[in-house]
Amino acid sequence: MLCAACKRASSIYDKQGLEKINRHDYYGAIEEYDKAVEYNPDDDTAYYYRALAKDCMKFYQGALADYNKELALNPGDARAYYNRGLVRCEMDDYEGAVIDFTKAAQLVPEFGDAYHNRGGAKYNLHDYKGAMADYNKALELDPGDANAYNSKGLLHHALGDYEAAFVDYSVAVKLKPDFEQAYCNRGYAAYKMKWYPKAYDDFDTALALDPDDAIAYYDRALIKKDLLFYKAALADYDKAIEYDSDFSEAYCDRGFAKYHLKDYQGAIADYSKAIELDPDDSDAYDNREDIKELMGKKKRR
Repeated sequence: MLCAACKRASSIYDKQGLEKINRHDYYGAIEEYDKAVEYNPDDDTAYYYRALAKDCMKFYQGALADYNKELALNPGDARAYYNRGLVRCEMDDYEGAVIDFTKAAQLVPEFGDAYHNRGGAKYNLHDYKGAMADYNKALELDPGDANAYNSKGLLHHALGDYEAAFVDYSVAVKLKPDFEQAYCNRGYAAYKMKWYPKAYDDFDTALALDPDDAIAYYDRALIKKDLLFYKAALADYDKAIEYDSDFSEAYCDRGFAKYHLKDYQGAIADYSKAIELDPDDSDAYDNREDIKELMGKKKRR
């Protein structure tokens, strides 16, 4: 039997660990919980919060191990199943995540986030029908969940129903007016339907909310490219690459813009960078070869 002094010591370290988590000192929190379980190896609270701290530091394997220990001690903890499901998603174990989110929802039937995130896991498994059912259930439980509307919009987008996606994104931004990602997503849905003025407005709004969003710059550049405004598109591709230097599609499309601006060497350099980042990008290979062939012809004249 664990001595009373050990329990008291473990409880003190638990409290200190939680204080450090609240200050975002995750490494310090882990140290406190390490001490807690030394005094009390059955301290399920310590395992739970140590897992949370490890998750915040992206130590996913360690977080998973701690959630396993916590659930062995406290198998009725819906929060731990839910959080373990989130960790499994980060590790691309979507099948395992579905199992965990399902268990969380069984333990707490009104757990809307469990349905929402199970929908996301099913989406990644290409179970679109199951994902839609889960998003609808999440919204039934919480009609004001802007994130669930955004996720539902992404699903409609994947299914090619851009109008339905646009409607869902619109509800999301109505519920959460500073929802930058939903503006960006709605802008892209509008772009796919060639509603260029609306798409442009949404990308501008997204960038006003988050000036560092590489995807919003890239998507806005797509409109300019379609309208043959290559110089203006180039400026947005530059910004996209500034904020995400590994953005292969941005390099490829910037190469396309440079080609049309007759900056052939710059276009070749961008296509080469795109190939370096994504060796399977056949368009980058083809376009680079076309420019080299064009430049060769010019030299032979």
